Parts: sequence; structure tokens; C-alpha cells
Amino acid sequence: MKLLWNKIWGLKVQNKVKHLVWKACKNSLPTKLNLVRRKVITDGRCDSCKQQHEDVTHALYGCPALDDFWKQTKTWNHGVLKKFISFLDLFDFILAGNSEVELFAMVIWNLWNRRNNLKLGKPSHPLDKVLEHSREQLLESHSSTLSLPIHRQQQAATWTTPEQ
Repeated sequence: MKLLWNKIWGLKVQNKVKHLVWKACKNSLPTKLNLVRRKVITDGRCDSCKQQHEDVTHALYGCPALDDFWKQTKTWNHGVLKKFISFLDLFDFILAGNSEVELFAMVIWNLWNRRNNLKLGKPSHPLDKVLEHSREQLLESHSSTLSLPIHRQQQAATWTTPEQ
């Protein structure tokens, strides 16, 4: 597991994205199924499809309401990925194939953010724009890290006795 965690924390994305992917892999996101398990709510069915229990994999990848979205990217839309039960296994497979891992992580963050905004009645990106928005965020993230000024090592300040 340490190798997987190191790969997640080594992604060139914002820390909030790494943190969400890490929590998703650990199955510690507040999905409806996890909230039922913690006795916060009683119904664990997905709000979008109303057919299946909402675990991490369902909420971020397997929900039928997301099928059209995932069809946009052939890299992430094939039978092998649909068979994964745990998000940990799914993400590990994406990592192993180097299938635009950072973009996938950004998409996951945007899907989770969209899901939460919809639950709270806040504005959110339409599903068909999530991939485009994720690409823009990733480019923006990469360009901002490249344009950071290079800090030169400064000489250490020395203490002198104050004048009287």
C-alpha cells in the first residue's frame, strides 16, 4: 500500500485532489453507504439512479447516470474498469496503465464536487463539461507551478548585540 500512497501523493495536482483520491481509495468519503454504516442516514441508495447503493466506486464511476460522461474518454471506458468493486483497485489499475492519471484524479475531484453541489442546491458544471473543465484546471495547475519564482538561498541572519 505504501507504494500506492506514494504514487497518489506524488501526483502533480493540487493537494485537495490528492487528498480526495486518497480518501476515496481508503473508502472514507461520506457516500450514502458509508453514512448508513455510521448510522447517520437509513437509506443508502444513490440519489441519481435510485437503483444501487452509493459506495465510492458507484458515486464516482459506476453510477448509470455517469455512463454518458465516462463514454467521452475511451481510455477510462472499457469493460475491465466496470468490473472493479473497490475504488482502490480501480485507481491502482489506472495508475498501472499510466492512463492520464492526473487528469483522471482531477475528473474524480470535479465529479465529487459536482455531486456535493447538486445535493446542496449550489450551481455546478454540467456533466458534459466536467472533462473539459478538468483539463483546464490541470493545465492551469501545471502552468502555475512552472511560473513560480525560484527562491535563492538567503544568507542566514546573524544576531548582534543591540546598541545602548
